[in-house]
Amino acid sequence: MQVHLPRPVIAILALLLAAPLASAQVSTPVAPTLEGQEGLNATLWMQTSAEASFAAQQAYRLATYQLDKALRDRNWSAAIEQTDFSKKLPPAIILDIDETVLDNSPYQAYLVQQDIPYSSENWENWVSQSAAPAIPGAAKFLAYAAKKGVQIFYVSNRGIREEAATRENLRRVGFPLQGPEDHVLMNGEMPGWTSDKTTRRSFLAQKYRLLLLFGDDLNDFVTAKPRSVQERFALLTKYEPYLGERWIVISNPLYGSWESAILNFENGLSPDEILRRKYGQLRVMKPVAALPNTSTATR
Repeated sequence: MQVHLPRPVIAILALLLAAPLASAQVSTPVAPTLEGQEGLNATLWMQTSAEASFAAQQAYRLATYQLDKALRDRNWSAAIEQTDFSKKLPPAIILDIDETVLDNSPYQAYLVQQDIPYSSENWENWVSQSAAPAIPGAAKFLAYAAKKGVQIFYVSNRGIREEAATRENLRRVGFPLQGPEDHVLMNGEMPGWTSDKTTRRSFLAQKYRLLLLFGDDLNDFVTAKPRSVQERFALLTKYEPYLGERWIVISNPLYGSWESAILNFENGLSPDEILRRKYGQLRVMKPVAALPNTSTATR
């Protein structure tokens, strides 16, 4: 027997049948790779944790007190390259840029969201926008230093092609750009100015008494590559009197030469090999025979 349904009912049934088909065609988000997930917590810590802001502001507040001490002590220098200098040299400070005064976590968040690795192309796209916000506490400290008559030099491993956009970014967030001398020293800007910042510190040490160094990487203070994880800790022991006194570090869990040290500074490793080596560096607890019920435990 043939059943004849009214046209409105047919239309409703057609819509009901089409709905699950349409929803089935909607692309389900693909779970990110393990490699892509690696940066998630670090990026969220930078962007959402009060503790990240706390740590940065704490570092720059400490720097304010240390700057005043350094100005009073004419024998004070933060640069190990500055072993013999005139007490009459004008005062200056050196700061790295990325993750020291500028926050590139929006770029890192893009990599995590898109599940893609760093590349020179996507990095230059980000830099060209001059959109990085200031690291908390940096602007206030730099304004204080400028008011005290201290020359502020930004020593960055960004390339010279990125200098104009970098300067614009520094201006946008209100950082001092003193003149007429060049106060933004880029990687490759002069012969011998490589990613090792020793030559740029030595260059400035000829004309200024370097009061404080700021960075997010050990190489912003002393040459730490290619050194092993253990050798990097040995450097901390050697220069312990400088830590928090003349060298001010800003926390950066996103990337750095610490990661390269884990990988023995080898390039071209596969994602699987990178993860294997990283997991191999973990210091793992040894569980006891019978663990207590920790279902409600918190850290």
